[in-house]
Amino acid sequence: MRYATLVTLAATALAAAVAKGDFVTEVWGNRPLCHHQGTFRVDGKVAQFDLSALPKEATVHRAVLRAMPRRGDYRPTIQVYPLAADQDEAPPGAKMLALRPPWFNTFDATEAVRTCVADRSGALRVHMKVVPGWRPEDTTLELAYEGPAREPTPAVARLRAAHHDGQTFLTWREHQDILADCDAVTLENMEKKLQPLRGKQEIVYRVYASDQPITAQSLGRAALIAEVPFVLSMYYLDSVRTIEHPSKERGEGGTPFVGGARARRDPVPPYVIAKGEEPLSRGSGLYVRTVTRPGSTYYAVIAAVNGREAVGRDGLSAANSLQEPVAEQPAPPIPVLQSSQHAKSEERGNPGWTVSTFNYWLEFPYSNVPRQLAVAARESRGLPAGVKGELCVNLGSYGSQPAFIARERGGGAVTLCPPWDQDDSILQGRHECLDTLRSYDQGVVHNWAQRRTLALVEWAKREFPVDPLHVTLVGQFALWGLRHGNVFATVTSDAYGNFHKGREAQKHGPSWGPYPQGCKNWLGIDQWDYMNVCKWVRENPTVELPYLVLRPTGSSHVGDIGPWAWPELYRALHDTKRAFTARHGGVWSGAPLAGTLMPAKVRRNQSLPAFGNCSLDGMPGDGDMSNNGGVGADSDVVADLNGFLLWDTDSIVDEPNRWEMTVYLYAGDPKQGRPGSPALACTVDLTPRRCQKFSAKPGQTFQWSNTSLAGNQATTGSASADRWGLVTLQELVVTQGKNRISIRGVAE
Repeated sequence: MRYATLVTLAATALAAAVAKGDFVTEVWGNRPLCHHQGTFRVDGKVAQFDLSALPKEATVHRAVLRAMPRRGDYRPTIQVYPLAADQDEAPPGAKMLALRPPWFNTFDATEAVRTCVADRSGALRVHMKVVPGWRPEDTTLELAYEGPAREPTPAVARLRAAHHDGQTFLTWREHQDILADCDAVTLENMEKKLQPLRGKQEIVYRVYASDQPITAQSLGRAALIAEVPFVLSMYYLDSVRTIEHPSKERGEGGTPFVGGARARRDPVPPYVIAKGEEPLSRGSGLYVRTVTRPGSTYYAVIAAVNGREAVGRDGLSAANSLQEPVAEQPAPPIPVLQSSQHAKSEERGNPGWTVSTFNYWLEFPYSNVPRQLAVAARESRGLPAGVKGELCVNLGSYGSQPAFIARERGGGAVTLCPPWDQDDSILQGRHECLDTLRSYDQGVVHNWAQRRTLALVEWAKREFPVDPLHVTLVGQFALWGLRHGNVFATVTSDAYGNFHKGREAQKHGPSWGPYPQGCKNWLGIDQWDYMNVCKWVRENPTVELPYLVLRPTGSSHVGDIGPWAWPELYRALHDTKRAFTARHGGVWSGAPLAGTLMPAKVRRNQSLPAFGNCSLDGMPGDGDMSNNGGVGADSDVVADLNGFLLWDTDSIVDEPNRWEMTVYLYAGDPKQGRPGSPALACTVDLTPRRCQKFSAKPGQTFQWSNTSLAGNQATTGSASADRWGLVTLQELVVTQGKNRISIRGVAE
């Protein structure tokens, strides 16, 4: 008997010793897949989890409260407070449970549960003080603790890491290749394999990071940084064709794995994670992390089945936990090439283009939560070796996809097509609380899409044969590019410069704050004020802008985002003497001739002529196009501003005390079907802008001359710099025969 007792005690001690190094995660709650069911109850706004099943004096590594409220109104701040055993509501000054990054959709209850264990209260009680849309039936508590790892969860294999361009790419072999018996990897086959598991076996892979080697004993101190879905992470789901009119007979339609109606029987390509490498092999898992600080990081990947992790003291090895750290350095992430195709041209002698698609893995500061978005590029195949051409950044318009824009609407030697506005309302910015459980008060508006675009431009300068001084920006909502004259030589956009006007902007209002009010943005400025480009242009008259081309697009609908709001911008540009041309008209009225021809010539390091008061200008009126400029309207059907005024870019003189430029009216091109100016001559004001060397002090006097190159006749005069140091020559005569304008300082 004594011997049996000693054996039992020894076995118990051995089990305790083994359990001391084990890592376990289990779920408390009433959902069907919870490991500790019937442990959750609600009394009014007090929620309570019975923790009696948790081993006494257990070391709690992590506690995650998943309250799963439906977030629609981001004005109220969600407030969840831990309670003591004798409390029914949070006392004044109590600290709320924090939301867990990077998704901010669960609550960190770790310290609250540790307190419960220390106090031996046996229950976690929380005050759900403000939780709009709360669903008690879906509320769970996930606890990671040191305990016996009975029935260890499946282990991944062949964990590998690669770091480049500010991102760490982790790949591994999943515990099961569920698609092995499928003849092809399609959305339809994925659904057949994965849908039956829903509600029965929910599998994710949890990625842990630490600055120390990760073992079962240290796993609890590592940071849980991501949950990766089973099967789906390695596949480029968004590359599958979208279908406007899906047919069930062809297997087309919606799918739970990616938005929109898709060709569900098309092959789904696996990701490529580095340029020049082969796609990932079937059965792989993938996670991409954007690093924010330099250092060396160890990673481990653990399979979780229905939220449960069970890792014995020997459960981590080189197969699922890196033995050497990854040296990491923050840098702007770059898109990774996925595929390239030759696009033919119908033009004789044009060898066509190479159209490439890329995937862009993003986190803060390029997205408020982890996302992956598509990027596309079109590169001319006929550019001579060593020659660098125009980089045209095409932002597209409503509903556009990067690959389509690159293929069908490319421009320049290289066209770069960033992702459209999946997470950034009409490319103007979006509050970081959206798609999370945060509120407007817990963040600011960020210009995600603009940041991504600027980072992509820098990448494209390295990746393609492009002239860094010849970058053009094109898009329906591209006016934000005016703030980046150090990047763009030309901006082509519609003239929607004040988002206070028009129904469309109001529809997006909640993206920028508690509509109709706005929130502060990343600069500390009210976002509605920041989006008022007209106001910014007027308040910053000495800031040099890119050459601006304004034209309506097919989505510029009257009353929504249409031309009735545009004259305010025309006036601001005119009054501050900016270089621009505009066409005021209905949907798809086209661009003015100057806007068609000059972007291919203008470089960022060249001075610009700001034309004003041209005698050939049309009349935009107050912008009312509801009658298409007909009876009762106060505008022309189509009105061009500075539309026929061009200049030579290869003969500009820009010196400290001397400025010269050849300007002229467009004479037309019958071969291209382009008409010339409606008159052989015009009068116009001209102000040198974006000068590289030429400068003037307010009040300084200059002599000018206007020489007709066709008749070699000259007129002369003098002009003084205004309060902004701008020199304006008024009522110059400009002809189709070209005129050489010269400005020289007067010796004092």
